[in-house]
Amino acid sequence: MRLLPIFAGHWIGFSHGAAMCAAEGMDVAEFGETIASLSPMFADDLRHVGRAIEGNRFADPQSTIRSVGVDITRLLEIADDLNINTAFPAFASDLFRNATDAGYGAEEHCAIVKVMRAR
Repeated sequence: MRLLPIFAGHWIGFSHGAAMCAAEGMDVAEFGETIASLSPMFADDLRHVGRAIEGNRFADPQSTIRSVGVDITRLLEIADDLNINTAFPAFASDLFRNATDAGYGAEEHCAIVKVMRAR
């Protein structure tokens, strides 16, 4: 079950990107090839995130919750402009906004786990 959130996020994120591509008249299969070519980068990022979360090391960020939150807010605006479903970026935007509001904005983007741990 612990892998299901990874797969769900992967499927939702890819599908959202595919909807953006289709709305802009781009080839979705080509988008899939582009994402597949980024696999090594994703692997490196996941290793980094895993180590940061395990060690509770969020103070020396590669990117911050605040900066990622700004990017995701822009993604929400783009989805709205393209007239595609905004549920995924709205969900992500809310999580990053909650983390910023909780005082974690300057921390590593994976410090979002702190708001995910809380109920």
